[in-house]
Amino acid sequence: MVGNHTAYAIAHNCSVHLEVLDLSFCRELTNEALGLIVDSCSSLRILKLFGCTQITDVFLLGHSNSLVKIIGIEGNILEQAHCL
Repeated sequence: MVGNHTAYAIAHNCSVHLEVLDLSFCRELTNEALGLIVDSCSSLRILKLFGCTQITDVFLLGHSNSLVKIIGIEGNILEQAHCL
């Protein structure tokens, strides 16, 4: 039942120290909610999204945290081009 309220709480309460977050199979999260988490949590380096089939390129290409590695979308590890 993880959804937008959870994303807001994570973004505003864990933004300084959160480095790894596993939101696998949390299918209620939207692109916008994940964007809020990733953009707010500057220390976030790994985001696991296995089974989150609702996530699209709107999130994958639209967030501003260039250091985060997104694992689990379509079985691939996605990295921002400037992190390679």
